[in-house]
Amino acid sequence: METSLQLRMQHQPDALNHLLYELNDESAKQRPDKDKWSIFENIAHLGRYHEVFLQRVQTILKEQDPLFDRYVADTDEGFIEWCKNDFDQVLQKFHQSRKELNDFLFNLDEKQLMRTRSFFCCTKRITFTLFSN
Repeated sequence: METSLQLRMQHQPDALNHLLYELNDESAKQRPDKDKWSIFENIAHLGRYHEVFLQRVQTILKEQDPLFDRYVADTDEGFIEWCKNDFDQVLQKFHQSRKELNDFLFNLDEKQLMRTRSFFCCTKRITFTLFSN
């Protein structure tokens, strides 16, 4: 994997530390509108999706044409568990889940990264290459 891509993947989440500096739990959990997620829920969603994405990539590398349901955070028990934490815990878990995802992806060899795979999502076949040059 290209070094510049690795650096972006590794350091992009650090921007959150700057953007959310001194934001407290109450403010982070405040929704801008009753139908819109709070900052807290958005970060919990991103962190949880790191875990889901890692699981899916591992499955795609092991299986031929796996089937995935559409991801819906509001019905995902994992996301609901993430939302039981306080804001600082969610930020820590977010950074940890991103690190675990990056560690896995950064250790894939060129053949694994360039392999074209298919999977089914919501009965639609999707063909892709994990990373291309």
